[in-house]
Parts: sequence; C-alpha cells; structure tokens
Amino acid sequence: MRQRIATIATCSWLWLVAIVPTALAQRAAQGTRADIQALEKDIDELRAKAVQVPTIATAVEELSARLVALERQLAEREREQNAIPDAITRLDGVEEQVAKLAIDVEAITARLADIEQPWSPEASGGAAGVSYRDGFRWTTADGKHAVTLGGYMQIRYQLRVSDGDIEEATLRLRRARLGISGHVGSERVGYKLLLSALDDRAALDAYVQYAVRGDLFLRVGQYKTRFTRGFITSSTRLAFVERSRVIEGYRYGRDIQVGLRGTLAGQRFGYHAGLGNGSGPNARNDNLDVDANVRLDAVVMGPRFEYGQGDMRRTGRPSLMLGAGVVYDVVAMPDQIAGVDGPINTDVDSDGDRDNVRVLSASVDAVFRYRGWQAAIEGVLRNESFGTILEHPDNGPLLAAIGERDRRIYMGAVGQLTVLLPWQVRVGARAGYSRQPFLGVGGASSEIPSGDHVLEADGMVQLYDRRGVRWLGLQYSFQHRDDDGGDHHQMVLEAQLKL
Repeated sequence: MRQRIATIATCSWLWLVAIVPTALAQRAAQGTRADIQALEKDIDELRAKAVQVPTIATAVEELSARLVALERQLAEREREQNAIPDAITRLDGVEEQVAKLAIDVEAITARLADIEQPWSPEASGGAAGVSYRDGFRWTTADGKHAVTLGGYMQIRYQLRVSDGDIEEATLRLRRARLGISGHVGSERVGYKLLLSALDDRAALDAYVQYAVRGDLFLRVGQYKTRFTRGFITSSTRLAFVERSRVIEGYRYGRDIQVGLRGTLAGQRFGYHAGLGNGSGPNARNDNLDVDANVRLDAVVMGPRFEYGQGDMRRTGRPSLMLGAGVVYDVVAMPDQIAGVDGPINTDVDSDGDRDNVRVLSASVDAVFRYRGWQAAIEGVLRNESFGTILEHPDNGPLLAAIGERDRRIYMGAVGQLTVLLPWQVRVGARAGYSRQPFLGVGGASSEIPSGDHVLEADGMVQLYDRRGVRWLGLQYSFQHRDDDGGDHHQMVLEAQLKL
C-alpha cells in the first residue's frame, strides 16, 4: 500500500512539474502569437496610411523589423518548451516586448490621426492623389498639401413618456454636419473646420494645429474643452446613442481657446492645457476673465486606445486608461437660471459690471478593455462660489433654490458596461446619479432643471459596419428626478449615415 501511494505521489509530482507547466507555457505562447498576428495586421494598415509621410513611413518599417524579430524569438521559445522553467521565463520577456511594440504602434496611429494624413491611392483604390477613408481625401504628389471632405447625419425616431403620459413622439434630425480638414505646406500644419446645418451658429470646430516637435502640438481656434471624457468622444463614436445626461450638465462645451497637447513616455501619458473665453462656441468673453483647463490621462496597462465607442478591435491584452480634468472659471451671472422664478439681480454692488461666480470643476474617469468588453466609469465635481450675490434681497428666490451655504458643491457619477457580440452587434447598460448644478457654464445647457437629483439607467443595442462605424442604434433611458417626483422614459431609434 505504501509503495502504491509513493508511486501515485511520484507520478502526481512529475505531472505537476512537467505536464502542467508545459500546458501553461503552450497556452501563453498561443496568446502571444495571437497578439503578434494582430500587431502584424495593424502595422500593415499603418504602412498603407503612411506611404506619403516619409518620417512616419520610416518609423513604421522599424516597427515591422521589431515584429519580425519577435516572431523569431517566439518560434525559438516554442522549441525550448522542454526546458520548462527557463522557457517560461524567456517567454515572459517576449510578452513584455510585444506589449511595448503595441504601445509604439498605437503612438504612430495617433500621430497619423493628428496630422490628418490621407491614405495612399494604392491602399484605398483611388488614383491621382484621391482616396477615401472616413471621407474623400485629396493630396499633392509631394504630400505637402492635403484636404479631407467628410460629414455625417443622424436621423432618429424619439418617444418620451413622463408620469405615464406621452410627452413627445417625433422624427428628428439630431445632427447634420460637414467637415473639412487636412494640412497646408507641411504635415506639421493642420487644420479643421466642422459645420452644422442645424445650429444657429454654424461653425462648431474651427482651428489650426501646429506640430511643435514630436508629439507636442499647439492648437488655436474653437474646439471642445477637454474636460469630461464623455464629451470629448465624438458623437459618431459614442458607446450609447446619447451621452449620459447626469454628466452632460457638468461639461464645458466648445470654446474659443489656445492650448498645448501631447504625449510623454512613449504615449503612456497624455496631456492638454488651455486658456479660453469660457463663453461657449462663437462667443466673445462675457467678462474680463478667461477659463483655464487641464486634462491628463495615463495608460496603466496594455496599449493606449482612442476615446471611442468600445473595444471594437477585441483587444487581446487587458488595457486600462485613467483620466482627470480640471477647469477653473469665473462665470458671469446670467439674467435667468432654469428652475428659479423671477429676475436675478446681476449687479449687487452697483458698479456697472455684471457679477461673477467662481467655479472650480474636476473630473475623473477610468476605462478598461479586453476582448470586446469595455467597462467605464466617470465622476464629476463642481464647486460654485456666489460670494455676496445671494445676499441681495432681489435674489431671495435664487437663494431659496440654491441653499444657504456660500459654497455649493455638486457631484455626479456614471458607470457603463458594453460588449461586442458577433456580427458587429454591441450591447450595453449604464447607470448614473447626480445633482444638476445651477450654472450652465461653457455654453452648455441641460433639459433637466437645475438642482434636480437625477437617477439615470440606460440600455442599448447598436449595429456597426465592417469599418466599425455605427449605422443603427436603439437606446432606452429611464430617469427619476427627486425634486419633481417624476419618472421619465425615452426610447430612441437612430440611423447614422457617415461619409
């Protein structure tokens, strides 16, 4: 009996030290090979895009050479599987190099996007300097000049129900926009003009961007204030049909501003710092003060990914990014605040100038992606300081609505989970809660009355084409507002046409 037990124990020990590590090593090697194959596809796409950008084309060829070397190393490690412990250690080294290569590939991809470089005719099927990729692109033979013409429309059916009564049932043209972008004289001097056919002020984005050096860019003109991640994400790339309403009340919109943006440490860290009017799009400064905004992000694990709709590339390696934004603004008191009855005295010290409110806003976010799954969370905090404005007898209704404290603090948070299914179908759920701030700063406004405590829950399903562009989306939204005690439901079915 003892001999049989000893034999079984010996066999078990041999199985643990030999077979199990071998299986683990083989599985690790398979995962690394899958990552290498995905990188090979990405580099091939980059090579086609960068054919007319000599500096980037050289960098792409260097990436390709590194990939070939990694393939050879992996093949050697797979042949060394008999030396179990040593082979596993060496395979870990290959995995680390693959991760670094993935980061560098994403860096080159982001740089190409920043300079709006057109695709080559050979890669896109065009000719004579004309190509197509998310719009029609023309470029000169030397690559010094390029222009892209694109646009999109979003048409929807929208149904709203409040407290059991149908409030709205309508077809609606949500957005209709035309964009022109490219570079002039050099790939370092880029520009963008985005026009809306539906807004009173047609110009949405209108800026010039200069590549100072490497990944450092100077941008001047009108563009989105980089504060909340949800608003920075383009409306064509949203994970849901609509952005979260509990966060929208805190965001800063487009503004006329000047800013520096770039990346550090191989795109592990990204930053933007800017100064603007703080008055919204196409508007002059409404007082003598400018707003200051800063946004930072960091890649904690995996490669850097874009601000987009989810894990459309089914990332083979767990990836996590963190972000944070801060805006300091001195806001001119408006003549009317939603939800407050009666006029507001905007010059309590009678000096002939409109009174100001000091506003400090902060946002944090985290996004995780892996194999088609994306989990994201975003939180916002705002501190509004009214000073002596509320002490004036004329502002009694405003004081009653806002509260007795001089400093008003508002907070909101939202979390979401989405997954990419077969046949380019994405489903997801989202929940959030906030108290809506009183000031609609940065040109932003909200359908939700100021001061309301709002609970939000959403579900969606969206269909994408082979390019990863959303073409049809369905979203159901539920809201409960504490102040009015009402439940609000909305159903949206939206079709998107993108050039």
